[in-house]
Amino acid sequence: MKIWAFDPGSNATGVACYTSDDNWLANQFVDPVKAWEFFYDNWTMSWDNSDDDIAIVEDYRSAGHITSQAKATIEVVGYLKNSLRQEGYPLIMRVEQHRLSGVTKADELLISRGVMKPESVNWKDARSALAHCITYHRQFVERG
Repeated sequence: MKIWAFDPGSNATGVACYTSDDNWLANQFVDPVKAWEFFYDNWTMSWDNSDDDIAIVEDYRSAGHITSQAKATIEVVGYLKNSLRQEGYPLIMRVEQHRLSGVTKADELLISRGVMKPESVNWKDARSALAHCITYHRQFVERG
């Protein structure tokens, strides 16, 4: 099982992968096309494909006025969603809250690889993407 997740943030797009054998990778890119290329280059290279492989994109929800940052995030969500669909990757959309219980483990994993402040602007979107992977994996394992 390979779980990929994208977290389009206000400054960067986080992308992460988590596997059922606890392998993982995470990064973030200011340019969402670079995030897509990171995903695309690593989807088949890192681990064997399985029927359980999935790609997650954090959906954007807003109530009220749309700022320029919010508009940019919405555009990135659309880009990723449509790119995944066009290429035939299995996709689910998840809301921000789904990742929250995975942040602590994401921090632990990032710190174990030398990231001193996973919450920093340089890592926060990668951290969020990794947290999405972790919480989705938990749900999958609990389902049996």
